[in-house]
Amino acid sequence: MAEMAQRYDEAKAAKTKKQSKPRKVFPPTRRQKIETTRKKFDISKFEFARVDTEGRFIFQGHQYEISPDITLYNGKLTKDGDELYDMDQILCGQTRDNRYLFFDMNIEPVEKIILVK
Repeated sequence: MAEMAQRYDEAKAAKTKKQSKPRKVFPPTRRQKIETTRKKFDISKFEFARVDTEGRFIFQGHQYEISPDITLYNGKLTKDGDELYDMDQILCGQTRDNRYLFFDMNIEPVEKIILVK
């Protein structure tokens, strides 16, 4: 009889336990990506710069140009005949040892940057 009562209690306990739902994992926010990048590259200063239609921008008084190979900054022709750009800003970072690093709006490194003047 005691054995039967024990099985009953175990079955009841199994039913009353809360079913744990898998924890929902969200992709990192842009802010979280920026903070991760700041730590990874030891960046002391971030600044967004507006990229013009020719792929040029100004950071720290210098003009830079994004290589046409970086297609995210190239215009695409719409049906109406207008040009549409996926990205019109670039994230510029200055490391503690005064190197400049550049990232697109997805916080991915942009390697092909040319110093114009």
